[in-house]
Amino acid sequence: MIYAGAGGVGGYAIQLGKELGLKVFTTVSLSNYPWVQSLGAVIAIDYRAEDVTKRILEETNHEGVDFIFMIVAP
Repeated sequence: MIYAGAGGVGGYAIQLGKELGLKVFTTVSLSNYPWVQSLGAVIAIDYRAEDVTKRILEETNHEGVDFIFMIVAP
């Protein structure tokens, strides 16, 4: 899970995760969906319109993620 995937650091983190063979989730505004998906994000979550935790649990059959990379203050 990478917060702010459309940012500079987040974008690099998405690409690194993809190269490592990880299923990359990221938060992003709707307008940046195509960008983060082109970088390798499998699941893009619109943080303005969706409950991020709920969406992660739905996408992972309630298992959650193994790692969270957050470069923004909550």
